[in-house]
Amino acid sequence: MGSHLKPKILTVFLGLFILMASCSNNVPQVQNAKLNIIFDYETMDSLPEARIGVFVEATSNPRRFDKIIVTPKGTDYSWEVTELVLADNNAQKYCGAVNLVMPLKEYFPTGEYEIEFIQADEEKSDVKIGLFYDKNLYSVKGTEISGVMNRMSGSKMLKIYDAEKKIIYYGPRTVELRDARNIWNNFRDAAEFQETWVCGNIICNLPVEKVEPGN
Repeated sequence: MGSHLKPKILTVFLGLFILMASCSNNVPQVQNAKLNIIFDYETMDSLPEARIGVFVEATSNPRRFDKIIVTPKGTDYSWEVTELVLADNNAQKYCGAVNLVMPLKEYFPTGEYEIEFIQADEEKSDVKIGLFYDKNLYSVKGTEISGVMNRMSGSKMLKIYDAEKKIIYYGPRTVELRDARNIWNNFRDAAEFQETWVCGNIICNLPVEKVEPGN
């Protein structure tokens, strides 16, 4: 699939839930936009890989969306996403993208981002949202992130996955979930877990660990 001849445009293909867009004469209805910068750690001794994720709550049918274009204001960058992620939380439906990356050794711009949601019939809506973070996070190792996040008043969260990689718990890292043994005692379907720090629009994912009841 081709991309527009725009400087430094990055076309993203996400191998997740593909939304088949259908034609509609209605302008897409979106609200509650969320834009996060995500730092992923492969090991505790490594520096993170950064990506951004964007989601909006869709009050119209999100399956009508054909693509999303994300543009940081005042830059030459633009991401065009043609395979979209669909998520839901009870009655709320969300549409977005999670794997937008910068060229090697470049940092995500801070400031205002414009996000366009376009249907197959070219009807579109756009939202504007800010992304602000400390770029020094690019140089923080996994072993150091808890101290940094505590100083930033971040929240320590936990994701627990079953053997099919489905999230069966996402919430605070409580004392009852302090280690693999306790996780298994509380979630007998647990196969892996991951500690995550959240502070505003910043998410830091530490390495995924195995749930081994004997540990």
